[in-house]
Amino acid sequence: MRGDEMMTGAKTDDGDEGDDSSSDGPLKPSPHGDTYMLFTKPLNFQSKLPAGKEVHFLVGFSNKGDKEFVLDTMDASFRYPMDFTFYIQNFTTIGYNKVVKPKQQATLSYSFFASESFSARPFGLAVNLRYRDAAPTNSV
Repeated sequence: MRGDEMMTGAKTDDGDEGDDSSSDGPLKPSPHGDTYMLFTKPLNFQSKLPAGKEVHFLVGFSNKGDKEFVLDTMDASFRYPMDFTFYIQNFTTIGYNKVVKPKQQATLSYSFFASESFSARPFGLAVNLRYRDAAPTNSV
């Protein structure tokens, strides 16, 4: 997988709050939360993830709002680069249920092993952090 097709160091602070109970559209990030991503394994990560070896990253979440957020789950998947709705390989969904108070931050850890059968092809990496506020308004 090439690094230019991956989401690394992504910061999401734009968009409207999504509410899956009143909308048929996809969940969107909350304007009151920022996320940051840092790969910690492999060391000296440049542009490719190693096939058949552990990949580890941290996701930081900053609550910029006045309500608590609950970080529910995080999952990852490889996607076809020309159509991100096409899944190549899914990775485990991990439940965190971590409360982040207003003006506070939290860090979550996630790791996976990429199948060696995908080593010769480029894929996109999608990481989904599902969280909600006290309303509860669900976001991703």
